[in-house]
Amino acid sequence: PTRSHFDAFAKMEFAETGLPSGTVTNGWITRFLASRSALGVLRGVALEDIVPLSLSGADSTLPIADPENFLFPGDPISAQERSDLLAEMYALTPPPVGSAALDTFASIDLLGNVDFTGYVPANGVQYPATPLGNKLRNAAVVIKAQIGVEVITIDMAGWDLHANLGPLTGSMAAQLNELTGAIEAFYLDMLGQIDDVTLVVQSEFGRRVQQNSSTGLDHGHGNAMLVLGGSVAGGQVLGSWPGLAPSQLDDGDLAITTDYRDVLGEILAGHFGVGASDLAVIFPQHTFSPVGVTV
Repeated sequence: PTRSHFDAFAKMEFAETGLPSGTVTNGWITRFLASRSALGVLRGVALEDIVPLSLSGADSTLPIADPENFLFPGDPISAQERSDLLAEMYALTPPPVGSAALDTFASIDLLGNVDFTGYVPANGVQYPATPLGNKLRNAAVVIKAQIGVEVITIDMAGWDLHANLGPLTGSMAAQLNELTGAIEAFYLDMLGQIDDVTLVVQSEFGRRVQQNSSTGLDHGHGNAMLVLGGSVAGGQVLGSWPGLAPSQLDDGDLAITTDYRDVLGEILAGHFGVGASDLAVIFPQHTFSPVGVTV
């Protein structure tokens, strides 16, 4: 197993784990979107400053770290006129620049009709005032706006816990509190649309079994995934436990018993209806083994 954040992250985002680097050149979500007919001009959203590798090469996708960045500055009365003038200018520009610009203007017009500021969550939910809480709130806004977005990606940093991990009050506890508090708010807010939503939490690798000298854990191997949604067979812990005896470890790390591609592939098949031939393109050279994550 690799213990490099960058290598492991790229392998998972491209879904080329176990394959030589460079075997695939676009993200697995990009290949998923290419297997389906578009529902709108904006298909994928990254609630970040940049689009992740999983969406690399995809059309009709945008990074949206701050929704207000997609509002035309200045007098709102003249905003549409200025937008139209710019669109007319780029309409005369040959592709790919012209077509990319027109797609961007179409997305801006679409997002301009989405009320991020005045959004009131359902069921009296109050999202935590945390980075992840704000991102999941914006995700709920986009989903409920029904503007054709099929995939939303969100990053949560701060898990590189080499020191002061702490069992109950340390860095890990703080991270988990932010994660679970934001997910709980999102779930309660989305109850009315939960059959249309599947949320997946995953990381590029886990932590080592043995604590280091800084009361932390260095880069490891095996990890856990969390899945939530209306099509999820919830309330279960799936997979086999490999054990923590020295002979059961993988080079000193928790061994992996479930391939993340099996989880993602089952969600794509169960929630989106993706067929076997398309799954073979989305996750190349991978033989699927059912996990039981979807109903």
